[in-house]
Amino acid sequence: MGCAQTHPSHSAKTIVEVDKAYDFLKSLDFSIYSRGCEGQMDVSQALIDGPAFSSSLDSIITAAKAKLGPGSVFLQTS
Repeated sequence: MGCAQTHPSHSAKTIVEVDKAYDFLKSLDFSIYSRGCEGQMDVSQALIDGPAFSSSLDSIITAAKAKLGPGSVFLQTS
């Protein structure tokens, strides 16, 4: 599905390039804001499927459990 209008991130990038008042934003990667919903879902799925996520998930769950108050319940589904 195509997009008939220019994405706002493209306009923002142009403004940053033209207006010196926004020089502090030149290092910003505007492409991350123009992925759209489906593009972001693809990026998120790739992160979930990657080794970094699965290898650190157990430590994240352990840390979350440690922060629970007395009598709290941690429910985990598969």
